[in-house]
Amino acid sequence: MSNANVFTGLVPQQLSKGVYYVDVWMSGATPGQRYKDVWQGVTFQPGYDQTDFIQFFDINQNYYTNNSKSINDYVVTTYGLNNNDTLQTDELIRIYADTRVNYTLKSPKTNFGLEYRLSMNNVIEIIPWTPCNSAIIDGCAKSFLDLDTSWLLSNQNYQITFRINELGTRRIIAEKLNFKIVDKLYPQDY
Repeated sequence: MSNANVFTGLVPQQLSKGVYYVDVWMSGATPGQRYKDVWQGVTFQPGYDQTDFIQFFDINQNYYTNNSKSINDYVVTTYGLNNNDTLQTDELIRIYADTRVNYTLKSPKTNFGLEYRLSMNNVIEIIPWTPCNSAIIDGCAKSFLDLDTSWLLSNQNYQITFRINELGTRRIIAEKLNFKIVDKLYPQDY
């Protein structure tokens, strides 16, 4: 029934200063239904202001019984090396790669394997597909690789490409990390 009041006169409970809630058991709700939540007469300074707050929420499938694994689209956020950086020979850089579901901050639900490859001038494959290292850092799973520039040719452009292995598929991730190597500069004595 559209635009009908389902619950009225609920008494808010205070969780903390400025944070209130109501408990509602909606056992008859069907996934896909949309409800409007109206908080009437909310005041921040009694006697001076009063307003209504309206928000909408959708009923979703039960997370615990309908959390099926599926193939997702992912992005990788890297740090440790900025895109289009210029590096010198004889550097050792740790590059972290955080994988997340596209358009969210959520980590993948399924177990996945992150691989990388290094190519020179977008043509020559220097390091073929290689698994990234994994470690638990500050209680979070992290993927990383160590880049040693001592054996790379100077005055060349390099690119790191990432690929994810999930549920039997291997997919290349659109984000690429580009950098250039230059000779290490030594101060000259005059």
